[in-house]
Amino acid sequence: MNLLYQLFADIDIFWVLSIAIAILILDVFVLGTTALLLVSVALFVFAGLTLLVDDPIALTWSIPAILVVLFGIQRVLINASVLQKLPHQEKRSGTFKAIVQLAEDPESSSDYFFSYKDDKQAGSEDRKPDQKRYKASLPDGRFYLLDQNPKLYDGQRIKLSISTDEITRIVKYYE
Repeated sequence: MNLLYQLFADIDIFWVLSIAIAILILDVFVLGTTALLLVSVALFVFAGLTLLVDDPIALTWSIPAILVVLFGIQRVLINASVLQKLPHQEKRSGTFKAIVQLAEDPESSSDYFFSYKDDKQAGSEDRKPDQKRYKASLPDGRFYLLDQNPKLYDGQRIKLSISTDEITRIVKYYE
């Protein structure tokens, strides 16, 4: 272990800086990613730390400490820069105002199948009569398929209650 401590104590700062610059150029300009950016910045910090610290043991153990600290800083910066909430952070239940829209026909894919089946005369058609399906469009962009209800029409405003398990219930109809 003393050999490892002595190796890091005797390392030349210019070689560390050269390796850090080479990794930075390779990562950003050649590979086009920022996957090795953390390692490059850690080498820059290590080179600066070698000027301040003379203890070879502290210098050796500073390498994983630098990586952990930089990784933590990276996570904080990424979380601060992302404004969109994660799905588990969003309020999914409650009462919301929504607009009713005509949903795409859930039978549209079966139309193709049954017409193909009729062309091949594979059997009789077992289809339900055409019924319109509606969906509720919330202001945040979410959509919920509504149960069939004769009171619904396209463009209608409703108040929708959403439970924690994403079950919808219409609370109020606006005309």
